[in-house]
Amino acid sequence: MDYFEINNGLDKSGKSPWDVVTYDGGIDPLNCLDGSLSLAAIWKPPLGSLCKVKKRPDFYNFQCHWAVTERVRRLLVPLVQEEVEFLPLKVASLGKLYVIHPLWPVSLDRYAIVERTSVSGNIMFIDKYSITLDPDEYGGPRHMFRIRQARGSAAHDHGCTFSKLIVSETVKQVAEQNGIAGIMFRKVCSAKMHRKRDKTQSSVGFTAPSEQTSNQPHRLAPRKSRKRHHFDPEYSA
Repeated sequence: MDYFEINNGLDKSGKSPWDVVTYDGGIDPLNCLDGSLSLAAIWKPPLGSLCKVKKRPDFYNFQCHWAVTERVRRLLVPLVQEEVEFLPLKVASLGKLYVIHPLWPVSLDRYAIVERTSVSGNIMFIDKYSITLDPDEYGGPRHMFRIRQARGSAAHDHGCTFSKLIVSETVKQVAEQNGIAGIMFRKVCSAKMHRKRDKTQSSVGFTAPSEQTSNQPHRLAPRKSRKRHHFDPEYSA
């Protein structure tokens, strides 16, 4: 199955004409959305604000996450099922929206190429997506998820994922057939299927930075000068 990265829809000038939703309470209260633990039982709907641009979307950019309307939620629930939580968000001028919170992250496999920080080891960019799915890990096709940070990185140790939302070609088809506005799809890979012999290990990850690297100044090098890393299957995520 093909998989796609969701991004803001752009107009002919290369700019997004779509309204966005912001949150005035700071970033910290939303940090829990970066992880994969279920939040439904403790979630208190935050109050968001509408930032008008030109057009009203169905998918709203919300603080590095995505919020959707009730119509979109109803279209997606039969597909994604327990892969995702739709957490309520209050926006005075829009009524109730739902923040997409993926619960089942997927690891990149050994063929992926990433760019990461030299100090924390966190993935900053994914130059080449490559994923291998185990059909025994989830009872059905995967339709919506984020990428797991690699073992040995600070973000992985805190249970965080890469911010981009990945969806299946089936989700893309549903969105296009129902005229869902505000997003565009970029194909990132076709998933490979493989049953793992050892259920206690995951097959992917990359090496943690060496002590020599971690002693460098806490500064991110320009993108062109950062090294690209193949994942090493010896280090599981």
